[in-house]
Amino acid sequence: MEQLRMINKMGKVPPYEIEEGFEIRMYQPGDEVVWTEICKHGLLEEGQGIECWKAYMLDLKPLTPERDTFFVYDKDGNAIATCTAFVQEGNVALMHMLAAKPEARGHHLGWAMTTYSLNKLDKELPQGERMVRLKSDDWRLPAVLSYLRAGFQPVLFDVDMDTRWKAICEKLNFHGVEMLDDDGKPTGVIL
Repeated sequence: MEQLRMINKMGKVPPYEIEEGFEIRMYQPGDEVVWTEICKHGLLEEGQGIECWKAYMLDLKPLTPERDTFFVYDKDGNAIATCTAFVQEGNVALMHMLAAKPEARGHHLGWAMTTYSLNKLDKELPQGERMVRLKSDDWRLPAVLSYLRAGFQPVLFDVDMDTRWKAICEKLNFHGVEMLDDDGKPTGVIL
């Protein structure tokens, strides 16, 4: 089944927030090992490892890890979550590979990474019509709720998308959001 797609048209950007005791640091050489360990918790398939760093990160142009990939560290200095946010061609950006270890859950770090990414991209995207895209999965309900609250809208790009999104919105008790087409235009479908 194809992943869900979402678009944020970069209206009002929510302020960056992170719980006390956590901090964000940008990628440094060697962090690909840390990235792999974090991404094993929901993004990488069984048996995948460091080889995914090249496929999912280095092969995406113009992604530059030192500028675009960041980690959340806990008070003990452990990297427990990661996200990548970068500008692609034109006025389009991508939030990519947002993941967290199980011990990170319950600290609103998904919200912290989302708001950090949106504020970073708000500074980097040229003015005009701007979009941030992301993909997620139906079962990642806390992440999807965080994205919806941050202004992302569901994308209607396949015949069953409205049905899948209606089920997700019912589970999340989140209503009144309009679906967009893959170009970011309203579809008239209100969830």
